[in-house]
Amino acid sequence: AAVKKRIDDLEKSHSNDAATLQKLKVLFNGPPPPSPGTPVAVADLPLNRLSGALTSLLDLLQDADVAPSTQAVTATRDLWTALNKAQKAWDVISVISK
Repeated sequence: AAVKKRIDDLEKSHSNDAATLQKLKVLFNGPPPPSPGTPVAVADLPLNRLSGALTSLLDLLQDADVAPSTQAVTATRDLWTALNKAQKAWDVISVISK
């Protein structure tokens, strides 16, 4: 919510801070895919898709009374990687925009 609010504020203010605005958009929406329909690696999911992916993973893990599958373990690792990338990008942007 904070990222989306910051994007909206920058767009409304017509700020000359285009670099920060572009970084926020990439953080929130991800980089533009090379062509429509190109799959995005789980580790590269943008911030606006992480919550849904983490919720789906939680549902998957809670539904089964068995050890997680290899795919679920890999997805967990990839989602943590994506979350860490988003956090690092946010940290850089928040320092720049102060």
